[in-house]
Amino acid sequence: MIGQKQLIKQIDSLIETGFPQFVVITGDKGSGKKTIAEYIASKVSKIHWTLEENKIANIRQMIEMSYNNYQSTLCIIPEGDTLSNAAQNAILKIVEEPPKNTYFIMTVQDINYVLPTIKSRAFILAMEPYTRAEIKEYSKEDNELYEEVCSTPGECDLLQSMDINEFVDFVDKVVDNLGKSSTANILKITNNMAFKEEDKGYDLKMFFKVFIHECMQEKDREYLRMSIKTSKYLQKLRIKGINKSFLFTDWIIEMRQLWK
Repeated sequence: MIGQKQLIKQIDSLIETGFPQFVVITGDKGSGKKTIAEYIASKVSKIHWTLEENKIANIRQMIEMSYNNYQSTLCIIPEGDTLSNAAQNAILKIVEEPPKNTYFIMTVQDINYVLPTIKSRAFILAMEPYTRAEIKEYSKEDNELYEEVCSTPGECDLLQSMDINEFVDFVDKVVDNLGKSSTANILKITNNMAFKEEDKGYDLKMFFKVFIHECMQEKDREYLRMSIKTSKYLQKLRIKGINKSFLFTDWIIEMRQLWK
């Protein structure tokens, strides 16, 4: 695994002294939370399994299984910050009275979406930021774009899954035409975007990141303003349940207003 040296050291120290039965791992999408959870599982349990769906029925099934378990087991709850309040409240039972021989790890992107009652009882581990050198080592690509726009291994994988030259050309055309083309024509770029996991098209977060990067290559004040405004939309993508399609349309409108 690339990076996370201090985190691994912290985990190994906890294993030596007695690993907590309920842990929350925080970090961006693609930062390696699942890899860390599986590393812990290999050290503290004989078996481990990952919750397939974050529904209250699956949570209750996991709880029932854990109380009837006789082997050392670790349960991984991915994307815990997407759980409903009802599902999180169900987890509270095992947080307050963890069954013997069973460990629980919940991964989250944003700890603020975890109920305070759960957060206060969890041992929290935070993924470390990746350095440019680590990103370069992971990507194995001789292209500075990886180091400049990717902040996690997952983002490197996403960029590698694309035709990078075609993607950058697309972003450059958007940069060049936002203030020139009609609103109707500019809105057509939404057809090239993926707003849901199952959609085909460019990832919105990666689009914003490369857009900012390309704007920063220009010296004109308008491009700098566009990059600053786009950074704010990049942050809005972290809002739970955000409608990405509406967000992107709002972004287009605001970008065009900067040129007026």
